[in-house]
Amino acid sequence: MTYDEWVSTYKPVQNELVANAPYDGTMFETFGVEVSHVLNLSHSDPSRVWTLLDCDGIQYVSAGYHLVNRLGYFITAERFADTPDDVCVLDDDELPPRVELRKRISSAHAEWCVIYDGNVYPFGGDSFGLECAEREAERMESARDNNGFNPDPDFYYSGEDLSGTIV
Repeated sequence: MTYDEWVSTYKPVQNELVANAPYDGTMFETFGVEVSHVLNLSHSDPSRVWTLLDCDGIQYVSAGYHLVNRLGYFITAERFADTPDDVCVLDDDELPPRVELRKRISSAHAEWCVIYDGNVYPFGGDSFGLECAEREAERMESARDNNGFNPDPDFYYSGEDLSGTIV
């Protein structure tokens, strides 16, 4: 479910306690009178309370009252029956690319590779290749968090056979 679908389905109510609340006036803060209001409702009608969470820089809306990684709360007009899946606030095309360190195995050889935003960047199959791949994965993560990554194609190892299964 997208954030827009969540809004349409559960209908977050306006925060009447303060002017200019975030998320089009629907978010409740994690302190003061706002959190007291949310906490009271979470005891009397818990299926209308949702938590805005930050997990590794990505914001999610999660059913229920949570404390860890919370940014704020929502109260909805519609109740949730079962605990629904978390809702990512961003659309899939707005999510930061994932960085994965994997091993690619082909009939000719095995090599370490880093997958960044669906692209495969190969390294050697030995311990030095693994060390380089780990460093590059860290660099990619850092660059992703700081406005993007531009790979240098000459930096990556390329064996004879680039096909193979990534495991």
